[in-house]
Amino acid sequence: MQSENLPAEQPPAGRTDLPGEGGEATPSIVPPAAPFHGALANTPILPSVYPAEVFHYTTVDGLRGIVESGKIWATEVGYLNDASEYVYANDIVASVAAELGERLAMFVNVAEFLRIDPKDNPFQCYIFCFCEDGDLLSQWRTYGREGTGYAIGFRLDALRSLPSGFLGPLVGKIVYDRNEQTQVVHTFLSSTLGPIVDTDIVRDKFARLIDEVGDAARRAAPEEVARIFEERKPAVMREMSGLVAAPLNEAMIQSLAVRAFLKYPRFYEEREWRLMLVGGSRHAESFRSSRGLLVPYLPVHMGDRGSLPITRIVIGPSLHPNEAMRSLKRYLNANGLSAVDIEASPIPLRA
Repeated sequence: MQSENLPAEQPPAGRTDLPGEGGEATPSIVPPAAPFHGALANTPILPSVYPAEVFHYTTVDGLRGIVESGKIWATEVGYLNDASEYVYANDIVASVAAELGERLAMFVNVAEFLRIDPKDNPFQCYIFCFCEDGDLLSQWRTYGREGTGYAIGFRLDALRSLPSGFLGPLVGKIVYDRNEQTQVVHTFLSSTLGPIVDTDIVRDKFARLIDEVGDAARRAAPEEVARIFEERKPAVMREMSGLVAAPLNEAMIQSLAVRAFLKYPRFYEEREWRLMLVGGSRHAESFRSSRGLLVPYLPVHMGDRGSLPITRIVIGPSLHPNEAMRSLKRYLNANGLSAVDIEASPIPLRA
C-alpha cells in the first residue's frame, strides 16, 4: 500500500484514488479465463468468508476525488512506489512453473516465459489498495500525516460486482505466508497448464508426428533420410508449439494477476486487500505525473455521484477533530451521501 501527500493539483506518488482529466478510452477487452476465479476459490486470495467492508486510506484531496468523480484510479503495478514486491512474487511463480514445466522443456522454458517484467508484458495489471482495518496507526502514519488522513470504507460485495471490460475486477486478499503463496501459485498454474502437463496429449501427439516422419524416411533412399528429417523438423515443432501456446498465454495473464496478491511476510500488519484488473491495450490508459514520471492508470467507475458504495468514513488523528467532523458531515450531505457514517479515530495525533 503506497501513497504520498502532495498538493491537490499534483496527484500523489503511488496513489490510485484521484480521477484523471480526459483520455479515458475504454480498454480493449481481454476475455476472462474461465478457470481463473474457480481455481482460486477458497484459497487465501479468495477466501470463502469476506469482511463486510474494506478501507482505503487517503488524503482530503483523495477523498474529494473519489466522491466527486465516482471513480478510483487503479495504477499499473510496475509503477508503484515499491516495485520490489513484484520481483519477490516473480521468484515464487518461476519456481513453481519450473517444476510444472519439466515435461514441456523441449518446447519452451515455462519458468522464463512467466518470469516477465510487468512493464514489458503485453498485458498490464492495475491495482487499487484497501485495508481490513479502518483505524490502523501504521496506515495513518503513511497516508494521513499531519492530521490530513481519511479512511473510506467500501462495501466489499459492491466492489466484487463492479462491471468491467477487462480481466476482472478481481477483489482479493493479499497473501503474506510463503507456504500459502506457493500453494496458490501451484493451484492456478496446475489448472491452467493441466491439459498439457497432466495428460499424455503432448507425448502422444509428438509420437504420432515422429512416426509420420519415420514412415516417410523409411520409404526414401538412404541418402535422403537426413534431408527428410531436417525438412520436417520445423513443421513438427510448429505443431507442437501450437498445442501449448494457448495454455501458456493464459498462464502468463493469470500469473501477472496472481502476483499482485503476493507480498513480503513482513507487511502482514497491513491486512491488505486489492482490486485488480488486467487490460490488454496500452492505448486505453490514462496518465498522471509522479516523481518525474508519467504513471499509467485505469479510472474505475464506482457509481454515480451520491450512490457510491461507501459505508463509512473514519477521520484520522487530527489537531482539529471537531471541525473535521462537522465539515465532513456537511460535505457528504452536499454530495448526496448523508447516510454514510462518520467516525473519528481515537488515536492521538502524536501517537
